[in-house]
Amino acid sequence: MVGEKVLRTVVLSDAVGFTARMQSDEPNALQALAHDHQVFRAAVLAHEGEVVKSTGDGLLCLFNSPAQAVRACLAALPMMNALQHRFAIHTGEVTVVEGDVFGDAVNICARLEREAKPGSVVASRMVLDLVKAQALPVATKVGKVIVRGVQEPLEIYAWGSKVPARSSFTWSPTKMGFLLVPVVLGAVWWQGRMSQPPADEESVRRSVSKLIQNEGANSDAPDIEALIDETYIQVLEEVEQYETVKVEARKAVDPTKVVQWLKTSPMGKRERGQREIEHWSLVAMAVEIAGSRDPKVVVQKLSESKNPTASIALTAFREEFGGRK
Repeated sequence: MVGEKVLRTVVLSDAVGFTARMQSDEPNALQALAHDHQVFRAAVLAHEGEVVKSTGDGLLCLFNSPAQAVRACLAALPMMNALQHRFAIHTGEVTVVEGDVFGDAVNICARLEREAKPGSVVASRMVLDLVKAQALPVATKVGKVIVRGVQEPLEIYAWGSKVPARSSFTWSPTKMGFLLVPVVLGAVWWQGRMSQPPADEESVRRSVSKLIQNEGANSDAPDIEALIDETYIQVLEEVEQYETVKVEARKAVDPTKVVQWLKTSPMGKRERGQREIEHWSLVAMAVEIAGSRDPKVVVQKLSESKNPTASIALTAFREEFGGRK
């Protein structure tokens, strides 16, 4: 029903390099696009889908079945040979209003489309889970992407042309200005030794953009976006691992677990990580001076000590284990 939210599978197509083709040979470019769109429209209808609208050099389509959406894209792709095309598929809630479609599922699909290489079909993990029981070609896991408004990074998969995993980012001289990006993101996420709430994605991007301007780096927007996303995910995963290690260390009253993890983690090589190593080394020193892992004993013995080092170590210990007496 018009205006109601409904669960649908969204498909977006895109003609790669179409703008350049238009600039060099507009008549033939338009003819090629018309041919390929006709092929895709036929495939969509044959697989019980609906072409909602043209997005310029692409089409926005809806399907009731995620499996039919995948089949339509895979069937059309080999026949759309006048131009290079890529597809994105995602399942979620959409709202249909006056012949157009809106909603998070459309926005997510548009984000996924940027990850697709020419000649490939990219889909979210949700789509893969829904088509597991279907007789479809095996998809290749690509990696994870950050999507604005979505709390967790999304796993994406691909069919068709080989899509490199996101962990293997190709560097070039024009991207050397981004070498400091992990440091920027690390600093943002580690403000105040994790005592402050983490920065949102928008503030991270502003920091990175400022760095890029300062470094004078030249690169296209998709490469910048890919690097930001990749580093952002890496920092998220490191923070999650770090929190887990700290919980285990507190339970066992064994701060050396944290020190060892930091020394072997990329996080420990950044400035904030170095500070964490110094902090947890003091906590470990408190346990060593007391000769006990009983928090009450540690606090009692170091409180009675007149050694200035013991006093500093006690302050760090209390920060992690409280003022137990």
